[in-house]
Amino acid sequence: MDVILDTNRYVADFKMTGAQFQGLFDYLRRTDSAIFVPRVVRDEVLGEYKKQFDKAYKSADDAIRNLRRHSFVLDVPERLSPPDLHAEVLQLERELSNPSPGVRALVADDYSEINVEEVARRGIHRIKPASEQGEELRDVMLWLAAMSYAKKRVQGIAFISGDSAFGAGANEFHQELKDELAAEKVDIAFFHDIGDFLKTHSPAPKKAVSAQWVAEQLNTDAVKKLFNFHSARSLPFPLVVLSATDPVLHFRQGSLYELSTESGYAELDFEGVSTLLISQPGNR
Repeated sequence: MDVILDTNRYVADFKMTGAQFQGLFDYLRRTDSAIFVPRVVRDEVLGEYKKQFDKAYKSADDAIRNLRRHSFVLDVPERLSPPDLHAEVLQLERELSNPSPGVRALVADDYSEINVEEVARRGIHRIKPASEQGEELRDVMLWLAAMSYAKKRVQGIAFISGDSAFGAGANEFHQELKDELAAEKVDIAFFHDIGDFLKTHSPAPKKAVSAQWVAEQLNTDAVKKLFNFHSARSLPFPLVVLSATDPVLHFRQGSLYELSTESGYAELDFEGVSTLLISQPGNR
């Protein structure tokens, strides 16, 4: 089953190095499936990456200057080296075309699969995935691209998006979109995130994991870093984290989905506590 990811799935992990992407790549290799990147997704991902990179750079530069004002002994540079944003964007574009060894990625060259008149018709008549205000036309463009690609495939495809314009609640499209798929005889399965897709397409039933399994299989230091990373990201801009204590974590529960004899996807639930020292750039 080929897969289409919405922009929001790439934005959640631009470098595509997280567990969900790695599980997806393993599935694509095992089933000789491909990942299709519509032009609208490609352009949005690159555009959003530019904005987020610029924001992250400015935040890091502010943090460096703030740390320099606090430091007596530590050798802190006055400013971060200026980035080569063009090179960064080009590298991301290469990653979209070749995300992992053995994974086929098909990136649309243009918008030819999208009928502009149909985009306008859906916006004017408020036809999903256009909103009731006739907006969200990028969703319409993505939907038409997915429909066009699926019609060319013998087997069904998967569409993965966190956008409520396509579906809410369970992993199902809105009824209007399901009716359209049925009328057009097109097979597209909807999933909110990559993890939902992997759980559905795991060849073996899920197995509960114990705290002992977690201790043996998981690098807890990496989990602690991830915990503090997301804690810092939850802070409103422009607050930055100066330091963080080592979090105290407690494993609650988890499930293991075997994707192949060599890999699996684990869904683990932790709770924890960490203390962050935060600052607002410009203030001591």
